[in-house]
Amino acid sequence: MSEHHSYSSDFVSHQVNGRERQTATFLSRGFVTLSLRVAGLPPRHLHRWAASFDPESMSQQTQYKIRSLRPADQPLLWEMLYLSLFVPKGSAPFERDILEQPDISKYVCDWGRATDFGFVTVDENNQPLGAIWLRLLTGEEKGYGYVDDFTPELGMAVFPEYRGRGIGTSLLTRLVETAAASYEQISLSVARENPALRLYKRFDFEVVAENGSSLTMRKRLKARE
Repeated sequence: MSEHHSYSSDFVSHQVNGRERQTATFLSRGFVTLSLRVAGLPPRHLHRWAASFDPESMSQQTQYKIRSLRPADQPLLWEMLYLSLFVPKGSAPFERDILEQPDISKYVCDWGRATDFGFVTVDENNQPLGAIWLRLLTGEEKGYGYVDDFTPELGMAVFPEYRGRGIGTSLLTRLVETAAASYEQISLSVARENPALRLYKRFDFEVVAENGSSLTMRKRLKARE
């Protein structure tokens, strides 16, 4: 499917076309404050935690916190699942009833299984901005990103108006850190044209299978015992 906690602060300053561009990024426990100071054009390269920022489209300051997904978040997960379905540029969006198809619905249906877990970002008003989740799909439930019966598949989406603000990076960072305590690896399926592919590559996901325009990717979290 197309597709965090205590952090340090970082400061990035570099020259572009003779003009210095400076970006200050601060991530702290609980609410995450992403502050940007820019002189000239936005920077090309940011700290890993802010790698997907798009200063042109973000407000001066964005605040959010990350919490665990709960069974009560089922309606949100349906929306996130729909938004995670990649639509190529110039193509019409999917009809909503695509979520009723078993090959799609199995990614979030009846959320709250013993092996289900994930996270959601919410703003100061507790409004969701995006979510990320893992589900172990085996047997007849094998998903598009299936690798083996011990590797859960990842799903992630951010509401369009909040993309480009580092939310996906923060969610994936939290999930990878947490999943490492339970799994040796995680997997996903992503279209070649999906911009999220760049994010997955930054997190060292590797392609393990190809099926037309779709890639199955895997990230190892710890060495096999």
